Amino acid sequence: VDIELWKMGDKQLNAFLEGFKRLIESKQGRISDTFITKNFCLLRAHLNSEILDEILILREIALIDRPPKPYLELKVLGTPLEDVEIGSPPDRNATAIAVLDSGIFSNQPLLSNAVGHAISTATLKTTRIKEDSPQDDVGHGTQVAGIALYGDVKECLEKKTLNPELWILSAKVMYGERNPITGDLDPKYDEEELLEHQFEKAVKYFAENYPNCRIVNLSLGDETKTMFGNRRQFNLATLVDELAKELQLIFVVSAGNLNHFNEKGFPDSYPRYLIENTHDVKIIDPASSALAITVGSIAQEYGPSDQNPGDLAYSPAQTHYPSPFTRVGPGYKGMIKPELVEVGGNIIASGYAQDIGGKIMTVNPRWVQEARLFSLVSGTSFAAAKISHFAAKLYNRYPHYSCNLIKALLLASAKIPHERPEPLNEIDFKQSDADLGKLLFVYGYGKANFDFASSSDDSRVCLIAENAILPDSVHLYYFDLPEEFIEQAGSRT
Repeated sequence: VDIELWKMGDKQLNAFLEGFKRLIESKQGRISDTFITKNFCLLRAHLNSEILDEILILREIALIDRPPKPYLELKVLGTPLEDVEIGSPPDRNATAIAVLDSGIFSNQPLLSNAVGHAISTATLKTTRIKEDSPQDDVGHGTQVAGIALYGDVKECLEKKTLNPELWILSAKVMYGERNPITGDLDPKYDEEELLEHQFEKAVKYFAENYPNCRIVNLSLGDETKTMFGNRRQFNLATLVDELAKELQLIFVVSAGNLNHFNEKGFPDSYPRYLIENTHDVKIIDPASSALAITVGSIAQEYGPSDQNPGDLAYSPAQTHYPSPFTRVGPGYKGMIKPELVEVGGNIIASGYAQDIGGKIMTVNPRWVQEARLFSLVSGTSFAAAKISHFAAKLYNRYPHYSCNLIKALLLASAKIPHERPEPLNEIDFKQSDADLGKLLFVYGYGKANFDFASSSDDSRVCLIAENAILPDSVHLYYFDLPEEFIEQAGSRT
């Protein structure tokens, strides 16, 4: 179990931990990991029922919970590669994205030129686990890395060129465990070490050893912990905020997948179940992080594939509608979450099967077994990876900008799509906060536009000032308008 202690003074905490450890060990239990930050104290403990009954009454304990379990929806499909040119490795100083996930296949032909380093969090600690290979057992991390590296893989394939401009750093925090019934490798976290502890060491390892590491992609979460009501912030989300502030990194986090959309009445109840105020559609830990960019999913250009042309293929989620599986805000204390949305796929029913027209393209972790380099996926994991790609490309162009400025450029470039389902299409910014919240907690600030975030043009100018400002103060900036703007009649923006 994971045990959280109430925050107390260092002397008091150390005294309690010493006695608590003796109590646990005297009854054949053990504490395998301890993680203390300025905001929380966590323990990973292995207990029997006698110990559990005894410690439940201790007033120093804030929470006892089972460790988190990974949730992934992984369906590997593919398309053959005919003739694609793979570019040279990126510039030595190009921006690196740290992907904390299930590991990576570094020798995947489309990734091998751009993998800077791959580790397992097992190599960063002294306690042993089953294995410490950084190789991807599950496949999810490799697929996330493909979109983080290339952005729109389908567009790259259409151009017949995949030219990596970024570096990928991989930290394996999920391990494959053989399912005795199905024989599949199911994702699992380390049983000995706290997930928060693994995250901190992996992020600090990359930040200290790779100065070009500016982005951390987290396409994972704990679906048992949803941000609902006015409850306190989650520990993993709090840790993300601590690391973002301390290390000046941009964290990009997926909103989480709603895997039970059929139980919510999909397709008939779409999109009503997304705007109903129920806990089981809300963003999950660590998507509620205040300083991270949280990313939800929208559907790509609508149109079923031609796999079964005689079937009736249909989805209520048209182009740029919320993906049926995306999760929604608000975040902690009513924050606008997710901040951004990006294409992450759709759910398209075709006859008796799910049609692949709802998928987006990425690299295939099973390229040897399936003899094809690409696979098709869907999920907020991949929407988040594309925003990581945008942020890293902005850093490539403006390496001296702060992480706050890069985030501001991305958010300022975003627009809520005009194509929206009822009743979201009836909401505008003139309506009440309650109605507007239904729109913002699904779309956030909208879909980012990399061209708008990265440059100005003759008729669209982005003005930038980075400064410090006191509370309740105002800064005024002056600039000259061109004569054509002043003298021309009619509406001007």
